Order: sequence, then C-alpha cells, then structure tokens
Amino acid sequence: MKRLLFAATALTLVIGIVSCGKSTGSTKATASSEYETLAMATTGGAADKTPDPTTPVVAVVSIYTVKSDGSGLTKEMDSVDSLDASLLLKKLADYKIVAADTKVLNFTNKDGSAVLNLSALSNKDNRSIVAIANTFIENFELQKLTIQVNGAAISGGTDLAYEPGYKTLK
Repeated sequence: MKRLLFAATALTLVIGIVSCGKSTGSTKATASSEYETLAMATTGGAADKTPDPTTPVVAVVSIYTVKSDGSGLTKEMDSVDSLDASLLLKKLADYKIVAADTKVLNFTNKDGSAVLNLSALSNKDNRSIVAIANTFIENFELQKLTIQVNGAAISGGTDLAYEPGYKTLK
C-alpha cells in the first residue's frame, strides 16, 4: 500500500512538473506577445525611436543672466541655430542683458583670446559685463575676452576671464 501511495504521489508530481513546464512556457509566450502588443500600441514601435532627419540641428548654449534680486548671476541653458556671436548676443537681448537693438560689429577669436565689438552697451554694470563675458567665454571656449563699444574698450571690459563666482557676484 505504501508503495502504491508513493508511486501515485510520484506520478502526480511528474505530471505536475510537466504541466507546469508547458504552462509556464505558454504563459511566457502569451505575456511576451501581450507586452509587445501593448508596447506597439503605446510607443508606436521602433519607427518612433528614429530621429527625424528633417529636424534642424541646434547648438545648445549657456546664457548668464542677472538674478532678479541683483545678488549675482544665474546660468540658463538655451539653443541657437548655430554658434554665432550675433545669435548669442540676440539671446542675451532676449534675457534683457543687452538692449534688443545692440549689434555685433565684430567678433574676432585668435587662439582663445577674443574681442567682442558691440554697437552699444546700455548696461555697463559689473554683473552685466560678467554675464556677457561668461556667456561668450564658455560657449566659444575662450581664455579671455575684451568687450568694446564702437571700437573702444569699456571700463572693466579688458582681458576678462571666466568668473567662477558668478552666483554671488556683486
């Protein structure tokens, strides 16, 4: 009797294992198929992972702005169509660092030492000058920058280096 009970239990166990193996395999296939269907419905498949070749390439730039309370500068991230001095100055105008009608008369970069010649500069306070300098120095990877207005260097605008303490600049 014990042998018969043992044989029946062993047979039940073997049938259970075989059944579970088949069931688990089909469940995995079903789960996988359901997942793929769900993924296709929510993401659109692999086609939506491919970048659109007609999307324009832009340059991501850092723009330094004066904090609203005047306690220093903040660093904002933005984009321009290409890294160009005039486009970068326009971004500074968008952030109210320079007047909207300010133009780049000339921008020369010789071995990391650059001169930025502007048509005008209404904000000549230290924070505005450092905001312009840090913006140009960081984006053009300069060692130093001189800011001019109509060909003449402005006070405090010669051989400017990147100001790492911009957050608390006075």
